[in-house]
Amino acid sequence: MGLIVRRRHFRLIVHVAVVVVAMVAAVGAGIVWLGFRDQEEILNEAVEDYEGSLADNVTEARRIGERLLKELALRGDGYDRGKSALEQMTSRVEDIMCVTATDWKFVRTGFYLHIDPKTGRVTLPAGTHPDYLGKTVQEVGVDLGALQARKAGETFVTTIGGVPHCARLIQSHGRLVLAALPFADLWSWAWVSLATVAALLTVLAAWLTRMVIRMRDDADRITRLHAAVEKRRAADMRMAASIQSNALPRTFPPFPEIADRIDVYAMMEPAKEVGGDFYDIRRLGATKVQVTVADVSGKGVPGAMFMMRAKATLANCVNGRAELSKAVDEANRILCGGNEDGLFVTAWIGIVDFVTGRIEYVNAGHNPPLVRRADGRTEWLASDAPDLPLAALPDYRFTVSKASIAAGDLLFVYSDGVTEANDPSGRLYGEKPLEAVIAAAGLVSAKEACLAVGMSLCGFVSGAEQSDDITMLALGLRAAQP
Repeated sequence: MGLIVRRRHFRLIVHVAVVVVAMVAAVGAGIVWLGFRDQEEILNEAVEDYEGSLADNVTEARRIGERLLKELALRGDGYDRGKSALEQMTSRVEDIMCVTATDWKFVRTGFYLHIDPKTGRVTLPAGTHPDYLGKTVQEVGVDLGALQARKAGETFVTTIGGVPHCARLIQSHGRLVLAALPFADLWSWAWVSLATVAALLTVLAAWLTRMVIRMRDDADRITRLHAAVEKRRAADMRMAASIQSNALPRTFPPFPEIADRIDVYAMMEPAKEVGGDFYDIRRLGATKVQVTVADVSGKGVPGAMFMMRAKATLANCVNGRAELSKAVDEANRILCGGNEDGLFVTAWIGIVDFVTGRIEYVNAGHNPPLVRRADGRTEWLASDAPDLPLAALPDYRFTVSKASIAAGDLLFVYSDGVTEANDPSGRLYGEKPLEAVIAAAGLVSAKEACLAVGMSLCGFVSGAEQSDDITMLALGLRAAQP
């Protein structure tokens, strides 16, 4: 895929270009600094070679001259004349050796420049620049005053013949000797190195830019794909929530033909898109109603799927069994099968005879319901024996408990999402506020009782995130009409 420059990539390319320029500038400065250090080392070696060779040659010349004088003295022939010649030779030996030294080209185009400080002229040939001989320092382009002000052994930059040089000053037998190395060597080497580095950095930057653009394009595609998946998931969850909601009784009163004898209302508010709680209301025969409130251990989609299975299983088993205990035992055995995820269901399953007011119920590990009597008293509907949740053990036998309610009484069944609702500080709602709300509601309808508890919960949580499904079912008996 070719590199496509888009408007949203322009800023990235500019940033990369700035970084490349900064890196090239930094590398260039480093190359120049290293080159200067290299030239300084070359000058050090040149000066050492020059001074060492000159000292060795002068010493050797003097030794030869002294030996010659000794031979003349032994012969007694021309000693005075020979001594005078030796003194003249000694005074000229520096010039002789300087001529020899200036013939050296110490590296690349480096050379020695000999200047007479009295006349300001170049007195000896200068290696690769013999045309400087006899010219003044002004003609050569050297500032003699600045040169004399410098210390011997100091490395500095000066101009010779209009060309920048890296130079080192040598004080040699009354002369100024300048070891010089043109910067042209440094610049050519630096430019070649810098161009190579710049080319490599440009290629690297282009490759990185291309990779970043590809990564951004891929990230955009992934983002769009993720958005599409989330949109589809949200649609699926809305459909699942609708299916779950439609599976619960939503029309109240559920049985208009007996609405004058029984008042029932229920509601479920899931913590997520779909919930694990459910309620059910079914007519059993002429005088009985089955009510169920249950809470699946899982939340979200797994809990909702197991909830649908548990609801259907309980409905089928209770409808086909004369005894409630055997019906619940059978439902428990079925729910244990194929339950590899280990989910379980707490449930309160009750059968209410709305003519006699008798209630048979099984509490499978669920919260005890609350009964508000017609005279305003409240009591918790305890079980004869504590039972395990459904789908815990396949061979478990559940216990049936009995109670009764009269006209004007209200049975309130709920899930733990009510009493375990928390406020922003983490404090739980609890059973006492629930009991107080039901007691204060007085002789109200089942719907009004559920709404009163819902209003109390909203005020308590104060906007805290709902952590569990909330399910409520209220059932009241009405006096028979004559």
